[in-house]
Amino acid sequence: MLEDAHRNVFWKKITQYVLRKSDWMLADCQTVKQTAIEFGFPDKRITVFPWGVDLSLFSPDSRSKMREEIGFENDLLIVHTRSWEPRYGIDITLKGFQIAANLVPNLQMIMLGGGSQEREVKGFVESHGLSNQIHFHGYQKNEKVAAYCQAADVYLSASHVDGSSVALLESMACGCPAIVSDIPSNLEWITDGVEGWAFRDGDADDLAKKIVMVAGMQKKLTGFGKAARLKTERFANWDNNVDKLLDTYRIVNDMQTSSSGIGIR
Repeated sequence: MLEDAHRNVFWKKITQYVLRKSDWMLADCQTVKQTAIEFGFPDKRITVFPWGVDLSLFSPDSRSKMREEIGFENDLLIVHTRSWEPRYGIDITLKGFQIAANLVPNLQMIMLGGGSQEREVKGFVESHGLSNQIHFHGYQKNEKVAAYCQAADVYLSASHVDGSSVALLESMACGCPAIVSDIPSNLEWITDGVEGWAFRDGDADDLAKKIVMVAGMQKKLTGFGKAARLKTERFANWDNNVDKLLDTYRIVNDMQTSSSGIGIR
């Protein structure tokens, strides 16, 4: 909805057609909802449903232990879990880190996952002499992702387009504040200076400034992490949010039953 619907006239018409044929819409953030409304979909038939995360698995309880196990205790440790794709601004992530590392040497970043830009990512790291500061750990199971988020000082995402990012919510649930691009969906979760910090989308220099600023307050990050965790407890608890999803199914089922006498199966 946030990217494909605006690709060209064909995709716009396809989006309009699908919405016109739909009885109800589930959106994972207000940004998606607003886009659907702009396409003419009725506000009253949209449920905003952030998927949420498992707050027992993604928890801040083991932060000190995991940091000790993973190391870099005297450095600012950044965790990056987004795919290495153009839409996620991986080039901005790397450039911003590189600029910041020239000013603050004690920076480290763990990058999980991979993607179509693997050659560019690894080439950038090697050509800029960052192999001792940027560490590739590949794809990991949820338990290990939680461990890296628990160990990190801050989470980083330079995404250009997104809904309610589960990766962001996972890090916040672990008590890890975030540095994110200032796209609308990110700002639904991160208020600058509260649960983390926002930088101008696509601006590597502004990202670098935020990293340098956060490095200068490394010993004061606990409060931001607590605010991030609290935000997920209030709004991104999967156990609570799934009830909203089920309620929506019941509403649509009742609509179908009343109009045709046959409920959804």
